[in-house]
Amino acid sequence: MDVTVNVGGDSRAERFLGTFDQISRLSLDIDRNYGNKRVLTDFPLEHDGSKWTGTINKLIVGFDYTITGHAYKCTDCPEVSPVYLSQNYSVTTFAGNGESGSSNGNSSVSSFNSPINLALDSNNNIFIADFGNKGIRKIDPSGNVTNFQITDHTFSLNLGYHNDDFTSWVTNVHAITVDSNNNIYFTENGDGKIYKVDPSGNLSFIAGSTSGFQDGIGNISQFDRPLGIAVNNTGEIFVSDFGNNRIRKIDSAGNVSTYAGNGGQGSTDGISSSASFNNPKGIALDSNGNLFVADSGNHLIRKIDTNGMVSTFAGNGSQGDNDGHRFEASFSSPDGVTVDDHNNVFVSDRSNKKIRIISSSGEVYTIAGSGDYGDLNGSGDNASFGFTANIILNENNDILLADEKNNVIRKISYTLSDSNDNHS
Repeated sequence: MDVTVNVGGDSRAERFLGTFDQISRLSLDIDRNYGNKRVLTDFPLEHDGSKWTGTINKLIVGFDYTITGHAYKCTDCPEVSPVYLSQNYSVTTFAGNGESGSSNGNSSVSSFNSPINLALDSNNNIFIADFGNKGIRKIDPSGNVTNFQITDHTFSLNLGYHNDDFTSWVTNVHAITVDSNNNIYFTENGDGKIYKVDPSGNLSFIAGSTSGFQDGIGNISQFDRPLGIAVNNTGEIFVSDFGNNRIRKIDSAGNVSTYAGNGGQGSTDGISSSASFNNPKGIALDSNGNLFVADSGNHLIRKIDTNGMVSTFAGNGSQGDNDGHRFEASFSSPDGVTVDDHNNVFVSDRSNKKIRIISSSGEVYTIAGSGDYGDLNGSGDNASFGFTANIILNENNDILLADEKNNVIRKISYTLSDSNDNHS
């Protein structure tokens, strides 16, 4: 059905009502005729037994809109794939004994202190920003946990890395990532500095000085709590600058610029210089170079495309845990994001203590976490977490989670491995 409406009076929204028989799902595409702009795609209506309803809050008084409905009969309603059902996932403890500590050794006897971030290299080594211990831990493919060593720097528990005469310190390691050449990049939360460690363990400074905001080269630049980091195939580094409400970019020469965000707290979409964020945290790149941002203060997942356009990718802006279409779903202080090869986006939904997936078809599902605070392993729907920090995918597309408050690394695996219907 195609209808044209004009929103009149003082209302900025219109309620759409209709009665349709033998329809199991009804959704709307809404286009603003002026400028030919798509406002909403596949907006779902709800059925109360007698009518379909939906309230649209993004229409502007005085403009004409074309609304196209998509009606589905029972026979063509898509079934939920088993890959999106939480009971088809298994949650286990991958490393850590649950005690706050710094013990090395086999994964089951090792201990961590508020692990908050993870990264994976091409050799399947896992690097963990162990925030409470102020350093980086390493889990090799056999499950052995060690302190990550930096050449010419000694790791001292609860102090960080320092050189022999204590004139060079690296502490408060927070975000971490690895590029295709196995260079490790990490952020230092305290002073807001960015570092690189090459495969031989040599440390080099990239950018940052004292806490603040300043674009520019190397140590002229300033960050305020850089809590997320990602690097693309050309060596450009992206940093989520939590305290400055911006996404920053560092080029191969060490020049720091503002990639997106005007510095004010908000959720404005649009060109990068006008867009706004509210305490952005984890970030991740997809295979096309699009950057996804866990916009924690807005309870949204944002997307920055390669042209610098910022859009709301998922979330309605309200704090909650509703599944459903990505524009109607809700999150609560999302912390981490990662993207698989099929453009499914995985979200560590921190305050909900859940792991969510935004499917490539635009639906949000909870795949692990009951929402209760705890450390229960088992099926995805019964498992419980402490505050969920960042997440990554390993070589088998298992989800690895830094379970910060439980001081462990958890693994979330899809159990129907013989099914053809897998997110991998």
